[in-house]
Amino acid sequence: MSNISKHHIFSGLIILLVCSLSFLWSCDKMDRTYAEFLESGQIIYNAKLDSVKAYPGKNRVLVTWKPIADPRITKVKVFWSNDKESVEKQITSGIDTTLIIEDLTEGNYTFNFFTYDDAGNKSMKVEVLGTAYGDLYESGLTPRQIKSTSLSGEKLTIQFGSSEQLNKYHNEEITYISSLDQTEKIVYLTDNASVLVIDDYSGDSFTHRSLYLPGELSPDTFYTGNITQYTPVNPLLMYPQGGATEISCAPEFRWHNSILLPSGTYKLEYSTDQLTWTAITPKEKESLIPTTILHPNTLYYWRVSVTKGAEKRVSDIQSFTTGEKTLYADGEAVRIQTHTSGLNPVRLAITGDGFQQSDYAYNGTFDRFADEAVTAFFSVEPYKSYREYFEVWKVAAYSNDGGISESDKSIRLSTVFESNFSGTALTANTTKVYQYVKNIPEVDDNALSEMTTIVILNKRRKGGFTYATNDGRSIALVPVYRNYSPGVYEDFTNTVIRQGGGFAFGLLADENSTITGTLSSAEETQLRAAWNAGRLLNVDLTNDPEQVRWAHFIGRAGYVRPGIYEGGYGYKSGIYRSEEYSSMVNGLKYFNAVSRELIVKRILRIAGAPYSFEAFLEKDIVKTPY
Repeated sequence: MSNISKHHIFSGLIILLVCSLSFLWSCDKMDRTYAEFLESGQIIYNAKLDSVKAYPGKNRVLVTWKPIADPRITKVKVFWSNDKESVEKQITSGIDTTLIIEDLTEGNYTFNFFTYDDAGNKSMKVEVLGTAYGDLYESGLTPRQIKSTSLSGEKLTIQFGSSEQLNKYHNEEITYISSLDQTEKIVYLTDNASVLVIDDYSGDSFTHRSLYLPGELSPDTFYTGNITQYTPVNPLLMYPQGGATEISCAPEFRWHNSILLPSGTYKLEYSTDQLTWTAITPKEKESLIPTTILHPNTLYYWRVSVTKGAEKRVSDIQSFTTGEKTLYADGEAVRIQTHTSGLNPVRLAITGDGFQQSDYAYNGTFDRFADEAVTAFFSVEPYKSYREYFEVWKVAAYSNDGGISESDKSIRLSTVFESNFSGTALTANTTKVYQYVKNIPEVDDNALSEMTTIVILNKRRKGGFTYATNDGRSIALVPVYRNYSPGVYEDFTNTVIRQGGGFAFGLLADENSTITGTLSSAEETQLRAAWNAGRLLNVDLTNDPEQVRWAHFIGRAGYVRPGIYEGGYGYKSGIYRSEEYSSMVNGLKYFNAVSRELIVKRILRIAGAPYSFEAFLEKDIVKTPY
């Protein structure tokens, strides 16, 4: 035998010896582990639940499983909320396959199920997800809509809309009064049906509600709220109800149209003596708010009629008594400040566009904006020092819609003065504005030339515009825009001062200059015509310090701001203004010296009081804006 062969045999014997020793050691360890297992007792697992399913109910969950084949199982126990909550069910036979978990708050749950025998052995865990619904889920259910109803004798036909988009919808419950015995009856419309015919219907209304089942075997049905559907033969009056007291002087009359004449011509009438009736044709279906305020503390009667061709139906007559007056009537003019100086009042009118009737309640939305506008108007000189010459009026003007039209955004609203935003342009129906303003006592076409009207626009959008003509008429359009950014003077109050106090009453020219170049010859002609009419006198075409319109302020003691600054009337050159900054430049709450003088001259002229430059200087106390 070679040395190589002897070596291989010796190596093999060594390997065999090592493996044998390892096996003996492993066997010894296995025997010791098995012995330890036997010492602690054998662990026995019961059969676990099979095919467990959870079905949502109202603050509870129904759980089902397949019949239990293991006869040792005597109990099923379920845990949830991190094993803080549990419930158990005794199993008396294999067919005990359901469990209802009660008193759950609305939400999602993870349920852990175990089976037990009498010895206390349990199964492996079975985890199931479930949901308990409640009031929140039920409140969000959508009722099935009714498309139409028709009545022929005692036969009522109800056409329902589709239920395809109503998730988990089950059926519809309809409750009505039977004509057979005048008792309440309940009928159901199935999910796949859309028409219900009732042959024994009576009364003026029925109710319906939608039923939902959130799961296939849900233990509970969920309901929408009951909806009353009215079906009166004659118009049915709803509000004000008969004998009601303390009714608003601008009530919202409500009724239900006749089911027999739904498309007829309706008319609402009210009276104080049932002899003379005031008739109004409703614009909205089944409701109307009269624009004429009813008398306070007065007994009224009302009714609704409908005609179609030769057929006419009339409601019963109901009565009500109004309470105290709590809002302004449409077109009502209310004086909020009386002049105490001057022979004649210098009138300022405040009205609004895009404000609905409810906005004109005393101390309501319009009042708040109007009061803010008046405060802003008289917060700057010279109006602050000459306030006693002014008579201030509020004029209510009802709009059908709240807000202002924005044709540049395809928004069209029905407002009394037809105001409209279109890009940077802002327009209104000035004829209608003047019609309302002439509700102020002693204001006629002539008086309109000696006063200013501020129209508050019920829209938070930047802008402002003034209509001013050479005969002295002026209307300032002021949106209720808010901007409190430092160095920006475009807020509602700034615009009241600039548009109402500057362009409108002051008849001042714009001192801003954004257009490169100068006026055309046609524009210069228009400017000179305005000067001849007493307008736009705060700008000039000359830069001669001895000839310019405000020469008397240049170099005067105490007046450090007046000078000659190129730019104004929108143009950057060829036209001049007196100070670098003012309300007519950038919206500051400040009028420059020559503008203050022009405003004072107009105030005193309208008031019938004399003007002197010396008296102006003595009273002119705010000479700089900063």
